[in-house]
Amino acid sequence: MVGGVSSIHDSWAAPAPGRSLNPGFIRSLEDGLRGSLLVPSSTDWGTHMDDTLQRLLDAEMKAENLAREAEEEHQRSIAEAADEARELDARFTDRIPELQRTWIARSEERAAKTIAEVERRYEERHQSLREMADKREDEALDAAFQVLLDVRL
Repeated sequence: MVGGVSSIHDSWAAPAPGRSLNPGFIRSLEDGLRGSLLVPSSTDWGTHMDDTLQRLLDAEMKAENLAREAEEEHQRSIAEAADEARELDARFTDRIPELQRTWIARSEERAAKTIAEVERRYEERHQSLREMADKREDEALDAAFQVLLDVRL
């Protein structure tokens, strides 16, 4: 016991074989604790122990309350995120018919443009063939008359 305070290493178990405690380290621990609330400067260990235990119990209760509050906050956050996800899903589900109408309208518009383009090309080709037929009609009639009038046959 040093000055009414038992030494910290008095209550410790002996170090493992082959190991020793650093006396300077122990002294610095004792000096640091002597000024703290953990080691009293008086010899009234009973009251100090009760106070220390009460402080520890209070600290434990505060820690448990903080942990419980943190867990509750975590559960609230999860519930809020799940609610938000359900709300977003419901909004998206409600928009599906509108999205389908928009997609169908665009598809019909593209199909109409494609059909118009095919019809335009068909008309151009038809006109081109008609013009070629008109140009060749006179030649074809002349050739046909020659075949019919050919006496050699």
